Amino acid sequence: MWKDSLHTVRSVVARLYLAGGCVLLLGVCFKSLLLWAVGVVILLVGLVIHLRYYRCPACGKFLGRDAVAHCPHCGSKIR
Repeated sequence: MWKDSLHTVRSVVARLYLAGGCVLLLGVCFKSLLLWAVGVVILLVGLVIHLRYYRCPACGKFLGRDAVAHCPHCGSKIR
């Protein structure tokens, strides 16, 4: 079950990064401060979720930005 939740976290974060990047780009293209700010907020929410929930189920330490098979800190199997 924990593996599924890590996959879900990565999926949600990837979608937030994509949406935030698109909204930010639209804000830059249309010179809209509101769209730019919304895009930055979406990106920051994705970053906070990534840092808070993408952790090893055994030791609780951050797994980094890549999908890993083993925890780089304790060696526990992730997948």
